[in-house]
Amino acid sequence: MEIGNLQFFKNKDFDISKINDSEYIVNLDDKKYLLELYEGKLDSFVDKNNENSDYLNEINNKFTKIESTGFEDGYTFVIKKHIEDDKLNLSDVEQIQIGNELGKVIRKLHEDSKIDDDSTWAKVYNYKINNIIYNYSMTNYRGKKDYIIFDYIDKNRYLIDSRGLSNVILLDDFRNLLLNRDEYEIIRSNISYLADPYFEFKKINEIDPNNRILYYSMLKSYFNGKIPRLFYRILAIYTIVDILESKLNGDNDVDLTEEFDEILEIYNDFDCIVPVWIQETQERVRELLDESEL
Repeated sequence: MEIGNLQFFKNKDFDISKINDSEYIVNLDDKKYLLELYEGKLDSFVDKNNENSDYLNEINNKFTKIESTGFEDGYTFVIKKHIEDDKLNLSDVEQIQIGNELGKVIRKLHEDSKIDDDSTWAKVYNYKINNIIYNYSMTNYRGKKDYIIFDYIDKNRYLIDSRGLSNVILLDDFRNLLLNRDEYEIIRSNISYLADPYFEFKKINEIDPNNRILYYSMLKSYFNGKIPRLFYRILAIYTIVDILESKLNGDNDVDLTEEFDEILEIYNDFDCIVPVWIQETQERVRELLDESEL
């Protein structure tokens, strides 16, 4: 559709740049907006975005507010303020404080959208696992320690068999979660995606090293102070699949050295189920507490 036909932009001068098939950045009146545009009428999508936008703003004005959302000319749209990724440096104490805020918000969103279904997720995700294992078997690549990773999946995949469903935000790139010192954009286009709530954190092991305290604090807050071992065990499965999936797409002549090395480094060859970066960050946070910096 012609974006200029949307009431929000109609009869106004603006510049537009395309991010992908459904997302655009629009410059209007010295402001930047993120436009998400989808063909068809997606009532549940609009309702969920409105619901969570209002909720986030009630909790804390640091979260990005949706400027407009609705259905026009055969398309569902969402317009949000666009925030530049300034990668501002936060102090350790600021990271703890912000992480605590984020953890509470994400936990509340998950709790409020729980669905009584403990079988659908396992069916969906086991198909994904089987597909990766099959695609790997068809490649010409074999690494010396690949068996460690596939043994882990084989022995632990049963853990997802009874995971319930919630609406998840799908924070696809935790490195880009921190967008501005005062504003955090956590509403994504697929906010009504149903999944195991732990799946929310599938990319947390790929975070910006400079903000590890923030993400560790977010997890601590999400779990009310104690991160369960079950979470770590399930997270490892999601991490493995997420890292390998993009490369195992049917190409037989593929080099997976980097991907397997990354997984093994995160878990120190699976000597411990707690990711190495979390172990290191725990020690730093303890030092902060001992030094009474909070």
